[in-house]
Parts: sequence; C-alpha cells; structure tokens
Amino acid sequence: MPIFEREGLAAALRMLAAAERVAGDGPAAQSLRALAAIQRAGFHARSGRWADAVAALEDVRDDGDLVGHRELAVSLLNRGLARQYLGQFRESAADLDAASRVASAGGDTDVHAMAVHDLGCLALLRGEVPEALRLMAEADRLYPDKSVATTRLDQARAHIEAGLVDEATLLLTDALGIATTHELGRVRGEVLLELARCAVVRGDPAAAAAPAAEAAAFFTAHQVEAWRLHADVLLARARLAAGDVGREVLETVESLDASGTGSPVLEHHVAVLRAEAAVARGDLGTARHEVARAGRRHRAVLSDELHLDLVSARIAEASGDAAARSRILRRASLRLARSSAATSSLDIRSAVALHGRRLAAVDLDAAVATGRPSAVFAATERWRALSLRLPGAPASRDDERLADLLARLRMARRQQGDADAAGAEALREEAARLEREVGRRERELDARAAAVVDGLRPASHAEVRRALAARDTAALVLYSHGGMLRAVTLDAHGTRLSTVCPADEAVELSRRTRADLRALALATAAPLAEAVRRSLAANFARLGAALADALATDAGRIVVIPSMAVPSVPWRMVPGIEGRPLTVSGSATSWLRRSGPGSAATVLAVGGPSVDRADDEVAAVLEAWGRGRALTGERATAEALVDAMATTDVVHVAAHGTHHEESPLFSSVRLHDGPVFAHELHRRGVAAQHVVLASCDVGSARLRPGDEALGLTAALLASGVRSVLAAVAPVRDDVTHELVRRHHTGLRQGLDAAAALEAATAGLPEGRLFAVYGADWSAGTTSASGVR
Repeated sequence: MPIFEREGLAAALRMLAAAERVAGDGPAAQSLRALAAIQRAGFHARSGRWADAVAALEDVRDDGDLVGHRELAVSLLNRGLARQYLGQFRESAADLDAASRVASAGGDTDVHAMAVHDLGCLALLRGEVPEALRLMAEADRLYPDKSVATTRLDQARAHIEAGLVDEATLLLTDALGIATTHELGRVRGEVLLELARCAVVRGDPAAAAAPAAEAAAFFTAHQVEAWRLHADVLLARARLAAGDVGREVLETVESLDASGTGSPVLEHHVAVLRAEAAVARGDLGTARHEVARAGRRHRAVLSDELHLDLVSARIAEASGDAAARSRILRRASLRLARSSAATSSLDIRSAVALHGRRLAAVDLDAAVATGRPSAVFAATERWRALSLRLPGAPASRDDERLADLLARLRMARRQQGDADAAGAEALREEAARLEREVGRRERELDARAAAVVDGLRPASHAEVRRALAARDTAALVLYSHGGMLRAVTLDAHGTRLSTVCPADEAVELSRRTRADLRALALATAAPLAEAVRRSLAANFARLGAALADALATDAGRIVVIPSMAVPSVPWRMVPGIEGRPLTVSGSATSWLRRSGPGSAATVLAVGGPSVDRADDEVAAVLEAWGRGRALTGERATAEALVDAMATTDVVHVAAHGTHHEESPLFSSVRLHDGPVFAHELHRRGVAAQHVVLASCDVGSARLRPGDEALGLTAALLASGVRSVLAAVAPVRDDVTHELVRRHHTGLRQGLDAAAALEAATAGLPEGRLFAVYGADWSAGTTSASGVR
C-alpha cells in the first residue's frame, strides 16, 4: 500500500505484474494471480476506476485451492464497494453480505467489520442516514483497530447528509490529521473534498475553494481521474453557489464530463451543474435537457434531490412560469419534511433543514417580488420549523451504553462545581467529549419513525387567518431578507408587511438584552443593578419602537414566530406586547394544529436540590390542582422525570436550569442525581401536554437554518409537548414560586396557558421573563377528581 499511496496506481500495477511474471506457472502461481487480482481490484477502486475493479474480481471464485476464506472475503468486499459507485446497489448488498458471512465464519473480524461498515456506506447512498450511522458504529465495535481515517471520513459523510456539518467537521479534522501522519494521500484528498462540501452546505462556499483546490491538485498529480472530477465538480458548485457566473466558471462547468466514469452519482452531479450554468447564461433549452438527464440518473440522497429541485425552480423562474416554480418548491419542502419525519433523532430532525436553505431563499425572493403579504407569509411558513409539523419523536430503545454515557456525563457536570480551576477545565473537556459520544450514540440508536402522511403540509394563509380571528389573536411572523429583519402581521383585519430594522442591528440588540439580563441576575451592588436596568429599558424601548408598525393591532392576544436574528428575546417585556397574553411558537402551522383544550387528568410536580422553597412550590402546585404526585429529595431523579414525561399530562419542574449555547440539546435541569438533559427527555416517549420549567434560562434557544430551535424547551416541543412555560433569564425564587402557583390556579380554573401566565404576572414585573412556548393549550373541562 505505501507504493500505491506515494507513487500512484501505475507504479502499484507494475509491481503486481512483475510479481506475477516471477511466479511462473503451477498451482502456486495460480493462487498468487488470484491474490494479485484482489490487490489490483483494491487499487482500481481506490483510484476511482470502479468498473475495472469489478472486472478484476470476476475470475476470483470460492476455490480453496486458489484463495483462502480471508482472501475470498476481501475480494467480495472490494467488489461490493466498487459496485456502490457504479450504482449497482442490489449487487453491492449481496457481495457485502457474502463478505460478512465468509469473514465471520473464518474468524476474520477485521474484514467482517469492514463489510458491515461498507453496508453502512451503501445505506447512506440509499438515503438511509440513521441506518448508515448505526452500521458504521457497529463496525467500530466489531473491530476498533481498523483504519480510523476512512472510518471517520465515511461517518462524516453521513453527518453532512444529516445536516450536522459541525459534527462532520470534527470527524474530518480528526481524519485529516491521521491521513497526513500516515501519508495516506488519497484518503487525505477525499477528506479535503468533504471539508469543502461542509463549507458549501453551511452556506460559506468561498471557504470551499482552498481544500477543494488542494484535493484537485493531488488527484491530478497522481492521475486519479475520477476523484479529480469529484474535486472539479465541487469547486464549480462552490463558485456557482457564491454567485460567480463569469465566463471562466461557465466554461469550466461546460467542459465537465463524467460519461467515462461509469458512476451514475458523478454523472448526476455533472448534469445538475451543467443545468445550473446553462440557466446562468440564459440557455434554458440546454438547462432543461441536462435536468432531464440528471433525472434519469441515480439520486437517492436528499441533498442531491434538493439541488436538482433548486435548479429546476430557477429554470421555471427564468421561463416566467411562476406556477411551475411554486409546484417545485412545494414538492421540495415536502421532500425535506418527509426526510425529517423518517428519523426519531431530535438532532437530525432539526439539522436536515440546512439542505433546504437555498431553496427557501429562492422561494422568499420570489414572494417578496410579488409584494403580496400572503405570498410572503406562505414562503416563510413553507420552510419554517418543519420538525414541529411532525408527531412527537418516538421513544428510543433502552441501551446500556447510552445509559452509561449519560451517567458519566451527569457525574462530570456535578463534579465541575467542586473542582479547582485545573480540575474544572479537565471536567469541562471530559463533559464535551461525552456530549459528542451521547449525541453519536443517540443518532446510532435512531428508531425509524412511522411513515407520516398527514400534517406535513403547512397551514394555508386562509386557515391561519381564520384561527387567529376566532381567538382574537394577531400573529407577528419575523423573517430576514435583504439584510433587514422584516415582519408579516396577520390579524382579523388582514395581513400586512413591515420592515423592523437591519438584521445585524437586531442580532446585536438581542445579544445585548440577554447579556444585560444575565448581568442583572449577578449584580449585588445597587448602583450596578440600576445601571443594568437602564440599559435594559433602553434596549426594550429600541426593540418596541422597531416593532411598532408590526405590533399596531387591536387583537387581544399575540403569537410571535421568531427568526434566527432574535431567537431568545423576553417578548413579554417588549413595549406593545405588555398586557396581552402571548405565545411564542416555532411556526404558525404548529401553533394552529396544537392549540386548543387538552387533558390534565394527571399532574406531577418535581422539586430539585438547592432551590429555596422547592418543597413548598411542589405542594402549592398540587394544591392548585387538588391532585397529583410529588417527586422530591432522593426520588427526584433524572430517570424518574424521563418516566414521568411518558405518563403524565401536566409536569412541573422546580429546579435549577442551564441553557447550553454551544450544545443546546445538552441544556438541562438539575435533579437529585445530577442534570437531566434535553437529549434524553423523550427516551420513553412523551405524553406530557403542558410542562412548566420553573428554572433559569431554559426558555432560551439557538436557531438553526429553517428557524429550527434547539434547547430544552424546544426539545420538549419537538418531542410532542403542546405547551411549555419557561424563562429566558434568571428569575428570583420567591417571584417564581408565586408566579407558578398563580399560573396553575389559572389553568385549573379553565384559562389557557398564555392567559393564565398573563394573569399570574400581575404585580410581578420580573415574571415577564417567563413566556409560554408552543401553542395556546388549556386543560379542558375537568372535575375535581381530574376526570374529563
């Protein structure tokens, strides 16, 4: 292998040919030639000459006189992998299954593991990302010592397809270091290409140029034509995505030719790029021809399908066919929603929206150009928080390894507070490592969700208007376009558009507001606290002024649909909103479909450690409902809360909370045995309809593309909870205690969650840091015994 890696395919083939000549004739020579064929096929496959690899192995048979079981397994493995690139998926699966059986029977654990890993690669090509991750992880456990660089590379490819580009980048950085250290030139080139693809998917195509160019130079120098073409395709795609439609780029794309590679995947990529370039130069006939060619090629992977949808939408737009463009965009949005629905992983459900980023931009551009508020609303709603249209994520199966990782993570988090500076830093690093391991394991265990037929389409403008009018509610729908934060306001009187402020100003205003709220919670000196309050008041005044036009409505209630520019604003403190019941929702569709009466037949209150009057608060909640169970002291554990989420209608948690900005799905509330994380709350399934988080910060969220929220509150909503009450900043324990007591009393009296919170806030201005997230849920009609 070193000669192949350092000197290239030709040198390696010459060495094999020389060995065959020296061997002469006879049984030993026949065996050597069979082994040489296996080795030759491997070199062809690594060079992207997949048809040659398959041909080289056609004469290798299950003949014990020529090759042993190990060599036979390797030949089947190499042929199965080569057939993936030729689009021969059924034949690839048969070869890899056979390789796995032969290797397992012969005790060749390393080859068995490679066959399982390559079945994971096949699952990825079929668009089955969770299955791909599961098989790759199984291969890791079968033989941990196999080539780490290629393992990390393929795992990164699966994460990119899932939209998890940050995780993919970590894996690729690891693989790059290993490949560089061990002089694995071709692996290094492939890693560089995937790093470039991460940049394109992330929306930073300029950052793709350097790694893609370096990979292209390597593959050109070593005459690896198929992989050089991969690099050229990625470079051209990055330049087109960056808006570079100059003559040089268009001519480069025109010159791309994958017809000799035998790879349907490469042929598809080239055809789509040629169509995209043809649209840019106004040659719509060629663009349609290339799209038709691409449509005849294999394209099971979501990102490839959406790229073709993007180009098709641009062809329709350039042709002046608005109806066709709308049909294509609606189809693409549903394709993305179905992909999200196919997984139970909250991480993947929200991350996959990244692949729809450019389509959403095309949709919004076209809608804004019409000047019609209803069109703008439809375009924003079509791509917004797709994961919230889905049924709650199904329960994941019990897994000892996941349970062990979570227990170790809980311990590391608990120990941080008692450690010295050096020890705390080491524990933070250990916790970060464990968080990555938990995330990967959770994705590996992903339970394929049941097929979702209904509910994926967004609510129409007319549906939302009718629901708003019936509830005396106005919707404030925020979005960014052209560098500005803008709003669509819907109420009983109609729908209108307004401009709020520059988007970067909104981001900075949101950041400063949150910083001031944290500073206020820590301020012990009166002069400092007063200075922070003045700063906060100024920030809220600026935000209220910017939103004045959007909030000019006589509706008695408000539902806010936030955007990435303003993800965690304490909306109930904004001038123009104060005094009206308010709900913060991920989308108008999820608000509409989840609002209304529910059940409060079962109630649970949980008290965490180190919370003043936690036991009193638990007792007050149960008194307000006249029923319910309490979990306090040693009984208030993470496992008990996870179980309660699956069996209880109304859950109240009085505990310290933490929003984890870098890893929002590891935001947590602290119970007797340590933190319980957003990642794990749906492990047993979720039956809870209304959850009260009487905790600091856990109403905060980080928004991904597609306005997909991440955080503890967001995780509960994505798991199926209809309504969550939470705060975006620290609130004093005495204020929280009184506020939630009043809130539960209001719910028991028949108020919906937002109205109950607004009534509970009277005389408690600090309580305006709490808000209701999700929908306008109410307890419905219940008797004192809790029977509906």
